[in-house]
Amino acid sequence: MMKNSILLSCLLCLVFMSGCAFIDKNRNLNPKNEIYDLNDSNSTNLISYNKDVLNLLNTIDKYKNKKTRVDCSGLVDLFNRLNNNIFYENQEMYRHVQKNRGKSQAIYNLYSSNNKITNKKPMAGDLIFFNNTTKATKNKKTKIITHIGIVQDVEDDGRVSFIHNIRGINKIGYVNLNKKNTFKDNLVVQNSYIIRCKSNKTSCLTSNRFAGFGVVVR
Repeated sequence: MMKNSILLSCLLCLVFMSGCAFIDKNRNLNPKNEIYDLNDSNSTNLISYNKDVLNLLNTIDKYKNKKTRVDCSGLVDLFNRLNNNIFYENQEMYRHVQKNRGKSQAIYNLYSSNNKITNKKPMAGDLIFFNNTTKATKNKKTKIITHIGIVQDVEDDGRVSFIHNIRGINKIGYVNLNKKNTFKDNLVVQNSYIIRCKSNKTSCLTSNRFAGFGVVVR
């Protein structure tokens, strides 16, 4: 009896220590059940998208505002695995790793090598990259890719919403390159603060740390 109790305790410890290693795909993480429908004319900018992209956007809805215990590139990795490697094959991505650089830089390098980095208007499902967003890099002159997200929606005025993981939570951020130094316009966030600044400097806005979009959907 004692041996069975010890074995059960060990199994429970392994489950809790695994953190986010195991994901229950049947778990309902979207209480509003906001599912994009290819036949729904109200699904903004989605009609021309293929099924893989629609599944990706539904994944964003399921995981936004949730804790996943991963960093920004870890979130992209998670979505990549859940969506048939829509962003990259791991083997190919790892060939673009740079010494003393993170995975966000490697993904950027991969897209850059395939001429898939652009500053033009993106589409939902594309990647978005930022440079010098960490404490160690925010004041450096050399631009280093340190953050990554996934475009969720693009509005007519150029305002882009994207999901990214920041401090362990999957949040929706905003960037509008047409209003580069604007935080809010008529109470609507145009550019989120992507790094902490003592005096809310415009240099800390997403628009001023933007490094490019990674073209996934075309």
